[in-house]
Amino acid sequence: MCTTGRKIGSSEVALLEKMNLKPFFYGMKVVAAYDDGSILGADIVSLSAENILAKFSEGVRNVAAISLVTGIPSEVAVPHLVIDAFKNLAAIGL
Repeated sequence: MCTTGRKIGSSEVALLEKMNLKPFFYGMKVVAAYDDGSILGADIVSLSAENILAKFSEGVRNVAAISLVTGIPSEVAVPHLVIDAFKNLAAIGL
């Protein structure tokens, strides 16, 4: 009955009101952003949930790697330390 980009008439509006449907979407499309003297395009500014999760996971991996190399235990490195300790115990047992 309704398609994107096509105007609807009064009969369609009356039918949608009877069915208690509101098929309208209002939003904002980012074209560019201004940051500290530079203009950033929409492709740089818009991030999806997958991109944010990937960046966060990369940061956690970096923190765990630094923690393991320096020998300072941290919350993200504890699972690796426990697994390594188990491997060492299994090697001694064998």
